[in-house]
Amino acid sequence: MFGRAMSVEAIMEQVINPGATAFWGAWGEVSDNRGVHSLRPATEAEWKVAENGAATVAEAARLLLLPPRRVDDLDWTTYARSLSDVATEALEATKAKDYERMGEVGERLDKACEACHQKYAH
Repeated sequence: MFGRAMSVEAIMEQVINPGATAFWGAWGEVSDNRGVHSLRPATEAEWKVAENGAATVAEAARLLLLPPRRVDDLDWTTYARSLSDVATEALEATKAKDYERMGEVGERLDKACEACHQKYAH
């Protein structure tokens, strides 16, 4: 009835990375030939993109704890839960439109990703 579960690699490429990119894309500045521009969401639709990105990461991280993706390793569980917890904080920050908190949480989200990748990414 249902197809096979997505692999860890597919979840990362098709779910977590786009979600994190949507969240991170709503904070900071970019510089181009017209000057420096803030990435801070200016409309409800832009805030919603950031919110949806954070929600996607929070929920997708939980998928990493389910068979057949779960690795029987305490570190795997710790990394996946940490990612979900930090992404949930990111979701709360976007819902509150707390731009400064988004920046702080965004840095921790990056660190949560990198810690896991150092051990498991090939």
